[in-house]
Order: sequence, then C-alpha cells, then structure tokens
Amino acid sequence: MKTQFQISPLATLFSILTCSLVIYFLLFFRRPVEDKTRRLGCLDGLRGFLAMGVFFRHYVVCYYSHLNGKWDTCPSIFYYLIAKVGVALFFTITGFLFWYKIWTGQGKVNWFNLYISRIFRIIPLYWFATIVIIFIVFVIGGATIKEPLINLLSEILRWLSFLWIPDINKFYDTGRILAYVQWTLKYEWLFYTSLPLLALGIRFSKGRSLIPWLMAAIVILGTVKPFDIPIIGINTKFFIYFLIGAVAASNYNNVRLRNLAQQKIFSLIAVLSMVLFFIIYKIDDQPSQYLLLAVFFIPIALGNSLFGLLKMPIFILLGEISYSIYLLHGIVLYLVFTIFIPSFFTLQTSQFGVYLGMALTGIIVVCVSLLTYSLLEKPFMDLGKSIVKNRGKTYVRTI
Repeated sequence: MKTQFQISPLATLFSILTCSLVIYFLLFFRRPVEDKTRRLGCLDGLRGFLAMGVFFRHYVVCYYSHLNGKWDTCPSIFYYLIAKVGVALFFTITGFLFWYKIWTGQGKVNWFNLYISRIFRIIPLYWFATIVIIFIVFVIGGATIKEPLINLLSEILRWLSFLWIPDINKFYDTGRILAYVQWTLKYEWLFYTSLPLLALGIRFSKGRSLIPWLMAAIVILGTVKPFDIPIIGINTKFFIYFLIGAVAASNYNNVRLRNLAQQKIFSLIAVLSMVLFFIIYKIDDQPSQYLLLAVFFIPIALGNSLFGLLKMPIFILLGEISYSIYLLHGIVLYLVFTIFIPSFFTLQTSQFGVYLGMALTGIIVVCVSLLTYSLLEKPFMDLGKSIVKNRGKTYVRTI
C-alpha cells in the first residue's frame, strides 16, 4: 500500500544544509571565481538558492507523480511558490544585467560580443541535455526508430531550438525527463532579441527617461491584461519580472542609493518581504506579489548580501553552477527515480526517508552540475571569450 506524506518546508532546510556541507568540502578543490570588477550586486549568491528552489519543487512533484501517476501534481503551496520565485527572479536578474549594459552604454552596445557570450553560455549545456535525453529515449524505448526518419529529425531539431519539445520517437511525455524547464529559455531569448530595439530607443531619444517609462507602461499593460503570443507559446504576464530588474539597473550607479540599500535594515526588509510572500499568497498572480519580489530583489541587486549570507563562498559556488542545476536536475530525478530505483517513493514508510531522498538527490545534482560546469559550461564560455578577443574587441562578462 502506498503511503503518502506531506513534505514539510523543513525538508528544504535539511537539504540546503546537507548540500552546503558537501560544497564546503568541495571548496578545498574548487574555489568560485570572484571578480568584483565584473560583478554587479550580490546576484551570484542568490542564483544558487533560486536553482535549488526549482529542484525542490520538482522533487516534490516527482514524489507525488510516483504515488498518483500524474506529473505536476503538487498540493503544497510552499513548493509551488518556491519554484515560482526562482523562475521569476531568474528573469529579474536577466533584466537587471542586460538593461544595465545598454543603459550605461547609452544604447551603444557591441552586439557581436553580447550575442556570442549568450550563445556560448546557454546553448552548449542545453544541447548536451538534449543529447542525454535522446540517449535515454532510445535506451528505455528500445534502439529502434518507431516513426518516419524525417519526423524523428524534425522532433530533434525542435528540441534543439528549445521553442518546442515534442515527444521523441513516440516516447510518451519526453519533456518530463527535463522537468519541462526549457520553457524559460524562450523568454530569455525573447528579451535578448528585444535589446537592440530598446538600445535604439535610448540612443536616439531626446530624453533617456522616456524609454523606461514607455517600456514600463507596455509591460504593465501586458501584465494587467496578459495574452499569449502564438507559435512560440509565450505569455506577457512574465515580462514584469524583466521590468523589475531594469528598475534596479537604472539606479545601480546611484552610489548613495547603493550604500543605503546595503544597510542591515534593508536585509531585514528583504527577508520579511519574502516571508510575507510565502504567507500571503497562494497560486493566483496578484499585483502585490510583484511589489514584494521587487522589495526583495532590488536591495540584493544593489549589493545587499542578506547579513553576509550571499557573500559566503559556499553559495557563490552554488550560484556559479546554478545553470547546470536548473537545467539538469530533471534528468537526475528521472534517472534516479524512474530508471534506477523506481520503487523508492512507494516503499517509504517514514517522512524522514522522503526528506533524505531530497537531500541525497540534491547532493547528486550539485556534484553533476559542478562537473558539467567545469567540463562543459566554462570551456565554452572561454571559447566565446576567445572568439571575441580574436576580433580585437573588449569582452565584458555579463553573467
């Protein structure tokens, strides 16, 4: 008989502490890159928490899916919100970094450098994940082609584009292997492609202040009256998070404001805003949610470390590998709980076993992510830098 437990938020604390202990020992072999001249705010330390939040949500979804047979069944509001906050603030960080770049450059940006850095930062790991998924599909589904070759190639190409993720070779629910996290990349790239237009507006407007106000009005309208953009499957309600980042970026060079934001009182305010977010809200989006996220994010973007937490090497390293954590944790969950030990959840007779599973899987995700960052992400980022350098241009790190 299947025993079902409510997974407490304390499980995340247990997992974070366990993973932090592992990272502490890993620091003896691999220190995070700390280059204050190329970093803005305390975003590195924040990223790791956001990626782990998404992992925690999908672990809980994986648990309930094994008991109930349906993916994306998550009765816990806490775990729903922790992933929502993670994705929202990833968008906000992107808005902050890239609006700051075009804002401080007054619309003058080396687009070759920018897009080369984005391509070599995002695409290699995603294509690697896609290759792993294809391998899983043919190992589990049998090494036979179950549909016309042209259809199979079309499915693979659509996966590589990350705009669509159809079932591959009639393997049911292929996207579940990745925990469907690729959907956020569409929003990231839509924002990147909008940057030249935003930069053009800044460069040729008489008053620079007109552009953010106009952008804010359009984004707020798309949030109040959200609609889907056909074909690429994007909803305008997510644009508000990029705007929050842009607001922070527009004020980053205000030294007085930065010094004020780094005071301990704003650490307390930021923490309280996030606590209120989890206490007040359920599933539906409400305008005040965006305000609380802004109150949490803006001090961090301006350099607040939340009482020093976000400056700890443990969490800086976790942030450094956050893209691998975000993109690959679904594959780890699928391999562990669908292929290697599919009966793990159904055989648990205590909550501690479920919590321990979260912690141990988290350790696997962190270790795998450290490997993929070191062996795949960083070499391709270095290659991108080399391409830019060989063109005789100055490369500025924007991630």
